[in-house]
Amino acid sequence: MKTARHLGKGTLTKSGFMLGLGKTEPEVIELMAQLREAGCDLLSIGQYLPPSLGHYPVARFVPPEEFEHYEAVGRAMGFPGHRFQAPGAQFLSGSGGLPLGREKNRLTAF
Repeated sequence: MKTARHLGKGTLTKSGFMLGLGKTEPEVIELMAQLREAGCDLLSIGQYLPPSLGHYPVARFVPPEEFEHYEAVGRAMGFPGHRFQAPGAQFLSGSGGLPLGREKNRLTAF
């Protein structure tokens, strides 16, 4: 991240991660803090959905309120606060290729 910031004036850095794989709230907040400390400007957090039945299973589905909590934490850390919610959209797997259904899901970008 720090190296990427030196590529050009106004260059933004972005990172993202998936919830629902077993990380605890303190672990997620620590990761967010480490990314911000490393110079990450934009952060996206999404719900993990396996690309197939042969991939690692979802440990839990994260409720929208938890994403809102992480958004507030991210704003307090200095991440810009805008978000994108795909309302009732068809979601794709982590590989980007397999439609998985119309479950409610949220992707939060800071």
